[in-house]
Amino acid sequence: MRLYVESNFILEIALYQAEAEAALEIMQQAATDRVELAVPQFALCEPITTVHRRQSERLKFAKELEDIAAQVGRSVHHQKLAQQARVVVQLLREDQSKDMDRLERTLRDLAAVATTVPVDSSVLERALEYRDSLGVSRLQDAIMLASVIGHIHADPVADARFVTTDGHFADRAVKAELDAHRCGLIRSFVGALDCITKGQVG
Repeated sequence: MRLYVESNFILEIALYQAEAEAALEIMQQAATDRVELAVPQFALCEPITTVHRRQSERLKFAKELEDIAAQVGRSVHHQKLAQQARVVVQLLREDQSKDMDRLERTLRDLAAVATTVPVDSSVLERALEYRDSLGVSRLQDAIMLASVIGHIHADPVADARFVTTDGHFADRAVKAELDAHRCGLIRSFVGALDCITKGQVG
C-alpha cells in the first residue's frame, strides 16, 4: 500500500496536534517497510511558511500583551495581573522557537522514510487544469493533487491512498478524480493507520 500525505501530516506531527500519535505511527510503519509513504515536494515547503506566519502572529500578540501589561502594571491594584501577563508573554516567545525546531526535526524524519514527489512543468500544468475544471480554488491544493496523480501515472501501484485532513479536498469532483486514477481518499490519519493495520491483518 502506498500512502500519499501532504502538508497537514507534517504540521500534525510538528505541532503535536490531535492526531499526531497516529501520524507518528504511520511514519514508523513506513520506516519498517510496512507501508510506502510518498509526499509531494511542495508539501515539504508549505509548512515552513505556515509556521513562520504563526510565529509572526504570536510575536505580534506577545508584543501587544506586553504593552497592555505595562499599562496595567502602573496601577497598584493590577500588579498581579500584569505579572501574570508577562509570564504569558515569555512563554509565547519561548514556544515559538520550539515550533520551528520541531518542524525541522519532522521534515528530516519524513525525508528519511518517504519518497519525495517532484514538482515539474507537467505537475504545474495539471494543477492549473484542476484549478479550473475541478474548482480547486487554492493553487497550492491543486499542485498537491496534481503531484499525487502525476506520480501514480509515472509509478503505478495496486493500492494507493491520498491521506488528508484538509477540507479543501473534500469536494466530490476531487474524490471522483482520485477514484478515476485508482487512488482512495482517507480523511484522517487515524483512519489511515487503521487502513494499514487491516491491510496487514488481511
